[in-house]
Amino acid sequence: MPTRIPCFPVIEFEARTAVRINRILQNTGREERLIVTALENRPNDVSDLALIAKDNRILEQYQLKTGGKTIKNAVFDPKYAEMKIVAPPDQLQEIKSELQKAKNKAMARDKPLSPYWRKLEQAIHEGRLTDSIAGHTVPSYKEVEASGKAYLRGAYEALLPETPTLPSTASPTQKKAALKRTLRILPKTLGSIMKYAGPPIVIVGGGVDIAYGIHGWNESDRRLSAGELDGDIYYGKKTVAVTQIGLGTTAVVGGTVVVLNSAGIALFLAPEPVITKIAGITVIVTSVGLVVVDYALESIQGKRIESRQKLLQQIDEKTRQRLVIEQLQDMAKNPGVPLS
Repeated sequence: MPTRIPCFPVIEFEARTAVRINRILQNTGREERLIVTALENRPNDVSDLALIAKDNRILEQYQLKTGGKTIKNAVFDPKYAEMKIVAPPDQLQEIKSELQKAKNKAMARDKPLSPYWRKLEQAIHEGRLTDSIAGHTVPSYKEVEASGKAYLRGAYEALLPETPTLPSTASPTQKKAALKRTLRILPKTLGSIMKYAGPPIVIVGGGVDIAYGIHGWNESDRRLSAGELDGDIYYGKKTVAVTQIGLGTTAVVGGTVVVLNSAGIALFLAPEPVITKIAGITVIVTSVGLVVVDYALESIQGKRIESRQKLLQQIDEKTRQRLVIEQLQDMAKNPGVPLS
């Protein structure tokens, strides 16, 4: 049976944790050592790391998890009942924040905390769900993500030293013709927007922007916790979401003021009709622009995931194991790896 090889982000977390904790144990004169079970020819071992005594007795076993949902699910998985669930400190803090919100919500409703959150609270209180091993904090997810990207990129470039870029399929003549067509239809497009960019459309569009922005904000948090978004893409999508919520709120309030003024209910001084049209165009064009930016961010994230999957497809299991062993050896020799 082949040795169990976990996916690369988990490998990076296991490797960095093992090197850091072993270095601390060695520097403090302790005789225990932390082993990565995937590299110890133990294919049936459920744990990711194990703390071993000098006489090779297993003192404690650990299951390393990243991503909020994955970490929480591990607490309830009977496979891991006899071991500690170790999470990056930044992601464990997010779970603690969620727990506090759940407790506040239950208290406000004068209801007991749900069994789900009670079990998670107990696991944290008892140290079964933790961010430390042998009393020392493991690397954060941001640190693991940064080093993992660098290592993965190096391996990818080593395997594909001459990755070709796709040439443009459009000739200069075709590009010029496309530009002329765009300039020709632009006045008609703006005219149509001017025609339909009335207050009702602006209000509806603003409402859509608000809903889309709130959904994007919450979804970005969820996907970051699940490890589905890179840090820069996450902040880009959050910026888009905030802008959409702000734009939508402005559009709804402004459109409502215009409608009420038209009905004779003068809450504020009504703007000139031309100004109203220009504002409507601005809202519509900006809304479309934000959707395009969000789509572009999704496309970038998708290409990154595709390149990582492509790399993993090209590396067979033996090569993966060799790369991990080499990485462990490199980190063990590198004095620059931080201990905390």
